Amino acid sequence: MNFSMDEAGLASALFEMGDNEPRIYKIFVRLHSAHQSDVDDVALEYVKRLQQEPGRVTIGRLRRSERLMSLLIKALDRGITTSEEKKAIDFLREGDDSKSSIR
Repeated sequence: MNFSMDEAGLASALFEMGDNEPRIYKIFVRLHSAHQSDVDDVALEYVKRLQQEPGRVTIGRLRRSERLMSLLIKALDRGITTSEEKKAIDFLREGDDSKSSIR
């Protein structure tokens, strides 16, 4: 079955879940297993949203989730990794939200 996924829309929905790490993680697991061609795009859009509105989601809490960070980095580093994806990976690995930007 072929269909078009709204990566930005899904990333926005994930962002609206705040720091509900268990739910966000489960969705990225599903994307990684069933929608491998889209998971990197969703992850990138999700990280962009985290950077655009850092006060709305507690990125520190999300960063403490090794399983979520590992899965996001794995998704972003899949296949050919663009410079934008590399910046997003750097952002996820950093402790200070203000040091890296992919806007």
